[in-house]
Amino acid sequence: MTRNTISLGVVLAILLAAPRILYAVDIYNLADQSTLRCAGGIVATGDSDRAVLQKCGDPLDVQSKQDVGRVWIYNIGQSKFMYYLAFQNGKLQRIVSAPCNANDYDCYDLR
Repeated sequence: MTRNTISLGVVLAILLAAPRILYAVDIYNLADQSTLRCAGGIVATGDSDRAVLQKCGDPLDVQSKQDVGRVWIYNIGQSKFMYYLAFQNGKLQRIVSAPCNANDYDCYDLR
């Protein structure tokens, strides 16, 4: 019993001392959603960026990614998910989500 307790203590100490592994959101490999419910209504792929802005408000962040276009990042309501909306030529092309907290800066690191 004592040996198991010591081993568990050593493992916990190593995990706490180890440098934090950075988490990045891989938007290329997330499953697409066809719609997203915002406070102002439902947005769907094909909607204009103006319609999305009207229904969802200002994004938390906007990034440009090669092969995806401009990505607007949202955290809707009290959700523990971040939503990534990819636009090309002013039209919504993709909606993907990942379990992330809006206060976690790694959720803004798109890969």
